[in-house]
Amino acid sequence: MWTPNMGSKPVVTMLAHPSSPVTGLATSRCGRYLATAGKDSKFKVFDIRNTYQSINTFFSPSAANTVAFSDTGLLAVGFGNEVHVWKGTTSTHNEKPKAPYMKHRLIVNH
Repeated sequence: MWTPNMGSKPVVTMLAHPSSPVTGLATSRCGRYLATAGKDSKFKVFDIRNTYQSINTFFSPSAANTVAFSDTGLLAVGFGNEVHVWKGTTSTHNEKPKAPYMKHRLIVNH
């Protein structure tokens, strides 16, 4: 939280998606990880307690506009009428996930 006594300089500055605007972000429940989505159709997971660096980068079929961590560490990425849920995105020890854990598409009938 920023207060006037802290000054106007941020503690950390991060350039999450250098070539495009950020469209969504979320922090994990434990406060260690930050997930970002950008117009570049990428979503990234950062370690914001230790290194402030990206630990994993993933691609989505189109630019995501929402990201959210579950209480158990799953990461939901939403774009259009679709949500992809990823498992293991914060792990640096195991192999990086290559595909979503599950997908859901909302069908709208008019």
